[in-house]
Amino acid sequence: MKKFLRFLHFTEIFVEEIVPAIFFTILFLVFVVQIIFRYALNSPLTWPYEVTVISYIWVAILSAGYARKYNENVAFTVVYDKLKEKGKCWFRIIGNVIVTLTYIILLPPSWKYISFIKIKKSAVLRIPLSYVFFPFLIFLILIIIYSIIDIVKDYKSLKNMSQSKLGKGSI
Repeated sequence: MKKFLRFLHFTEIFVEEIVPAIFFTILFLVFVVQIIFRYALNSPLTWPYEVTVISYIWVAILSAGYARKYNENVAFTVVYDKLKEKGKCWFRIIGNVIVTLTYIILLPPSWKYISFIKIKKSAVLRIPLSYVFFPFLIFLILIIIYSIIDIVKDYKSLKNMSQSKLGKGSI
């Protein structure tokens, strides 16, 4: 079991931190190459644009999953901030249930589309588009996992709040 948990932890770090870092490095280096060839050598290349777009897609989508893990995503909290702690818990639970169900519903058609799109290839490098859009599936799975974890945490918090209120009235 320990080996399996270590494997899961490594996979999590690899998918959320290492892969986006690699793709960001590729994006940056290829972008610099594109600038050098276009402006210094006056000989623009076609492939760097495609590589930077694909790299950006991978970085943006996988980084969004990483941001969700730590609840560092953008949130509009005007109503949420006005609530008491119990209301905030319920708000988070309802929101996470909606997100979880929506993303679970999105999984099959997303998989079907990504499987279908493999017949199309990118214009210059001829990379199957399924490779380009695959991080979206990873993103869906990550969001589902983190939403379920948050639902469980908030449910436990609600239970603890209820038990502490019951305990206050006893002698």
